[in-house]
Amino acid sequence: APSVRGAARRSEVRLAQAFVAWRSRAARWQPAAARLLPLQASDRRGIAGMSGGEPRVLEDGTVVELPTPEQLKMLTLASALPFVGFGFLDNALMILFGDFMDATLCVYFNFSTMAAAAIGNTISDAAGIFSGGAVERLAARFGVEEPPISREQKTLWESKFWQYTGQAVGIVIGCTLGCCPLLWLDLERGDRLKREKEQCVIFQSVVDKVAEMLHGEAAELVFVDPKRGDLYSKNVTSNLHHHRWRLTDGFMGHAARSGKFVNVADVHDELYYDPELHEDFLGTGIVVRSLLCMPVWHKNEVVGLINVINKKDGTFTTRDEDVLSAISTHVAVAMGKTSENFEEVLENCEKSMTQQASPMWNTTTVQRRKTLFEPVLKGMSHLLGAESISLLLLDEEHGELYTEAVEGRLPKRRGKLVDSYAGWTVERGLVFNRRLGPEDVEPERLRAYDGVEVSSVLCVPIFDTRRKCLGAFEAVNKMSKEAFDAEDVQYVQQVANYIALMLEGPTAELRRVLALTRQHLQHKAAIETSGLQRDSMVVCFLEQAQDLPENCGDGDGMMDPYVTFHVVQGDPMKEDQGPGLAQRILSQRSQVLRKHSWEIGKSKTEFMDRFPKWHETIAIPVPEALKDTPPDDLYIHVLLWDYDSLKEDHLVAQASFPLSRMPRAAARGARPFALHPIPEQEGLYDLGKARIWLSFSRGVDPQPSDAS
Repeated sequence: APSVRGAARRSEVRLAQAFVAWRSRAARWQPAAARLLPLQASDRRGIAGMSGGEPRVLEDGTVVELPTPEQLKMLTLASALPFVGFGFLDNALMILFGDFMDATLCVYFNFSTMAAAAIGNTISDAAGIFSGGAVERLAARFGVEEPPISREQKTLWESKFWQYTGQAVGIVIGCTLGCCPLLWLDLERGDRLKREKEQCVIFQSVVDKVAEMLHGEAAELVFVDPKRGDLYSKNVTSNLHHHRWRLTDGFMGHAARSGKFVNVADVHDELYYDPELHEDFLGTGIVVRSLLCMPVWHKNEVVGLINVINKKDGTFTTRDEDVLSAISTHVAVAMGKTSENFEEVLENCEKSMTQQASPMWNTTTVQRRKTLFEPVLKGMSHLLGAESISLLLLDEEHGELYTEAVEGRLPKRRGKLVDSYAGWTVERGLVFNRRLGPEDVEPERLRAYDGVEVSSVLCVPIFDTRRKCLGAFEAVNKMSKEAFDAEDVQYVQQVANYIALMLEGPTAELRRVLALTRQHLQHKAAIETSGLQRDSMVVCFLEQAQDLPENCGDGDGMMDPYVTFHVVQGDPMKEDQGPGLAQRILSQRSQVLRKHSWEIGKSKTEFMDRFPKWHETIAIPVPEALKDTPPDDLYIHVLLWDYDSLKEDHLVAQASFPLSRMPRAAARGARPFALHPIPEQEGLYDLGKARIWLSFSRGVDPQPSDAS
């Protein structure tokens, strides 16, 4: 009976296996995911000896039971740990060896940083091959091993998924941990060494070229060593050798300490001459006769010097100084990072926008200017007979005056415009010349003089080409106990004109020549209009104005009025002028200032007067763009302005007159006309009683009877 039951059971198992094989062959046309079909409960009868879990049937008919969740967890952990070690070693070794290669081979053989990374990666991969088994043995020592599953179970997609997941997580964790060398490595070392190598080549060519350009016997570039407190040579010409130099020795030490360039025609006549240093320079046999030392500035400190020794054909000139100053600037740029240099450039530009005569790039010009200020002010003080005199410049951003140079007892200062008489001059754009009596003393304006008893004051504004104030000269206490006279005022104004040219820059002279040319052309046209085409010119006689509005910006309410005239197409009073009329006119005037011709006529400015009397003849040309426009469409746009010595002038009122109604003969006399408000300024100025007296003619000088 047992044998019969065993045979029956074996027969039952064979039937089940045959059924499963049929099911497998029938499923081959279905997707791959459907090929592994789970057995039905009836199919699993008699299958024994397994540890549990859902069985799977492989393509070859083999029945495999799924691993348990515990086995899958252990498989994931066992797969992850070796890859943690491999990822750590791979990344750490790649970074260490890559950084070493970047600082050695890449510097000496000019390899790229990518080449260093490739070499480091190759070394780390080779090391990973030998380290893989060691990591697995270490994990097994701590009891982390793969679970006891069969080879068929490892081929199931569930097993492979968790195995690959563990490996991926392990490699990510290992590579992340392998980045730890980045915490202590000097990551910029390689770039710094490469930059220093490139700089050495560039600086050597600079030194050789400087000696050639300036006709020097020798030249060198030395840098400041802040740790040792001395100078060391970086690049030298072939007739010198490398050396170190104390900051307390000779002309080079003085230039490095003070930040001022040194140009010595004969060293024997100077304080810093030392026979031991200069009669046999560094043991090279060179006898130093003339010397030019130029500081190299970087981040507002002296970092080095360019030294040129012995000009072969005379002495070093101011042109040599300017050339070497420009070269020192480029050396400073080559020393730093691009971002740092750009930030420094922007900082210097910002300073130059707010302060007059702030140092830009040419340090020699700044130093020469400050050196010359002292004898200039001494001479002015002697000629004026003044106890003290100072040059004050304007800081536009903060609205303050600061002392650029001073001679005498006046203190150097920085203060608001209301704190001094020079501030009044800068605010008004007017000369202040007064002998101060007890009734004239303004305590708030005496704070700037710090105990100096002021009895007489002369303040003269310094104007740029647009007549905006750059600063002022301030002279106090005439020795004769009298006020400064008209001759003193005229002299200081002449000096102020020259100082303004210096402060404005190298093109200031040309801008003033253009302004002078326009004035003469306008004056000539006003006199000789009979020789011009009758439709190409309008002549206006500006006599006076009455009841002008008060200045809304100043406390005293006095205006500084002037009038401009220009020809436009269409009546500007009837067209939609829109917002920003004043800015558009100022932009147009700025464009005209760059031309030799004049398209905008302008009167002189009457200061602090609501009832100005100009008695001025002004010629206004028809612009070239409007020469073919019918006269009926042309108008004269008259604009009344209030002058401001510090900011843009204020547009106050306007009027318009058609060219077609203007007589071709000389007008008999000026007539009063009303002034109209500017859009968006209707309530700003009271123009109810304001009148301007004008007369116009086309191509003929009006020659009024009461003022010509």
